[in-house]
Amino acid sequence: MVVKYKDKVKLQVWINQNLYRELETLVKNKYRGFRGGLSAEVEAALQAWVSTHKNTQTGSLEAVRPTNPIPKYWRVFQECKKFIEKRYGVDFKEVYQIPLKFMVEAIQFTRGSDKRTVRKWLRVFEEQHLIKFISPGVIEVLG
Repeated sequence: MVVKYKDKVKLQVWINQNLYRELETLVKNKYRGFRGGLSAEVEAALQAWVSTHKNTQTGSLEAVRPTNPIPKYWRVFQECKKFIEKRYGVDFKEVYQIPLKFMVEAIQFTRGSDKRTVRKWLRVFEEQHLIKFISPGVIEVLG
């Protein structure tokens, strides 16, 4: 529900009770009251969050930066990289683009040779921003 009041908008959200109690206590102590102080503090927190997601060059908003990969996926990815390093002598400190067939073979060796398994792990690696498809037969190793 959005209710406009001059240049303000009402925002209703659900937060953890303990966090709310802490916030309430801090705001009451800082402002000697609660109502206006809460709005000021929440607005400041949201402004800080928005500013961390702005492009410093253009001032435009960007998509939220991806988080670190999920540890399980990271471990599987590292196993695949080690396989490629041993099998093909690829040094990932220097080479970032490899044939897709190297990664497919590594997935088949470490996780299984079923086509669905290979497709799943390629999709997961791409979603976790560990690889990027450059062309039909080439991937860029990002992680």
